[in-house]
Amino acid sequence: MLGHDAVAQALVDHGVNTVFGVLGDGNLFIGENLQRQHEVNFVGATHEANAVCMAEGWAKATGRLGVATVTHGPGLTNTITALVEGVKNETPMLLVAGDTPVENEQHLQNLDQHALVVATGAGFQPVRNVETIAEDVSTAVRRAHAERRPIVVNVPLNIEWDEVDYEPRPALNSPPVRLAPDPDQLESALGIIASSARPVILAGRGAVLSGAREVLIELGDALGAPLATSLLGTGFFSDQPFNLGIHGT
Repeated sequence: MLGHDAVAQALVDHGVNTVFGVLGDGNLFIGENLQRQHEVNFVGATHEANAVCMAEGWAKATGRLGVATVTHGPGLTNTITALVEGVKNETPMLLVAGDTPVENEQHLQNLDQHALVVATGAGFQPVRNVETIAEDVSTAVRRAHAERRPIVVNVPLNIEWDEVDYEPRPALNSPPVRLAPDPDQLESALGIIASSARPVILAGRGAVLSGAREVLIELGDALGAPLATSLLGTGFFSDQPFNLGIHGT
């Protein structure tokens, strides 16, 4: 198969079934293959930043890896603000970006895409050659989950048209590890809670991601404390009688 087919296949191999994007000559055939060959739900956007923001919102709503795609040059520069937002929100995402052909440094849309991406705080994962597509996409998926930030998969246009005998690579994701609190800090927190007159439990995105809902409800019952959330924890305690809703951001 051709390189652009291999990129699409690698994404599907990792369970990708929804992609947001704006198509251009740098990612056109990747997007076409995702839709026609794999029946991936491709959601077109009116601007590249919109595509990345939609992928981030989808990731937050579903708990899955958000995926967007854009073309090279100005297609990628248009995503800067959205990438920064994804970094600040610690959202695991992939942005599959076309790049100009390696051998054509005079291409009108050629720029240092690595430097651009790194400046946003996002990760950069180059597709090194057509033979490493499966490995590079697998590495990008692992990094997105482990580093909890957007990873840009950079695909030069010349690689997209090279032939490859595609071999799938297994997912390299490590299972999440629940961290234990520092004993001294835990003891201090218990003292503060025990001496408080009117405690309130405020849960944010960290509580949502760690699945702490039931233990926080139990703690609230034990303390007689109402439950509240930040904006990113909206709805976490929606069925509880002492839910105060959103308090702060």
